[in-house]
Amino acid sequence: HELKTPLTVIEWYIDILDKHGQNAEKQELREESIVAIRDETQNIKSLLENLRFLARSEQNTLKFDKEVVNLTDVIEKVFSRMQALDKNHVLTLAQNDSAQIYADKLTIVQMLRIFLDNAKKYTPKGGNITFSSRVENGFALVKISDSGVGMAPENLEKIFERGVRLENGGRVDGFGIGLSIAKMIADNHDIKIDVESTLGAGTTFTLKIHLF
Repeated sequence: HELKTPLTVIEWYIDILDKHGQNAEKQELREESIVAIRDETQNIKSLLENLRFLARSEQNTLKFDKEVVNLTDVIEKVFSRMQALDKNHVLTLAQNDSAQIYADKLTIVQMLRIFLDNAKKYTPKGGNITFSSRVENGFALVKISDSGVGMAPENLEKIFERGVRLENGGRVDGFGIGLSIAKMIADNHDIKIDVESTLGAGTTFTLKIHLF
């Protein structure tokens, strides 16, 4: 289902382009189709990346190649990528303090993308997603906040369990593997995750990362 849905969307928009792509009066429809195909392609890529991570984990072939990483640069690049791909939300990089951490760069990028993709998934079109990183007392505090559907207090402890999909505003999305992978990556880097959420008002994830 997770792969079938985006592939079906892509196929549908390709059919639209095939039928109306040369029609000058259908410029808006053509642009919508291109954006949709790009979005769904990215969804598939993210899913495959997460599934590959799980497979390596279950086969005990997962390795974290840690080195000194410029967190400031990583955050800037992850945010720029999201800006390029997401035209449906108001995206803000509120703060990005200079910081270095000791980490596996590829999995840190994957973790941050998971939190941003989660915010995107559960924030209605036109909503706000804010990304920030500030240095405080030997830590980088990375925050991902959204104005989305939020979660009830009793659900906060469940969100990192693999296979759990919460119903928020009538929506159930995904396999429930993204946040569980993010938690695995965080645990392997001694990163503490705090979650604050209000049903109907949004969610904030705060990552407390040791500075190098």
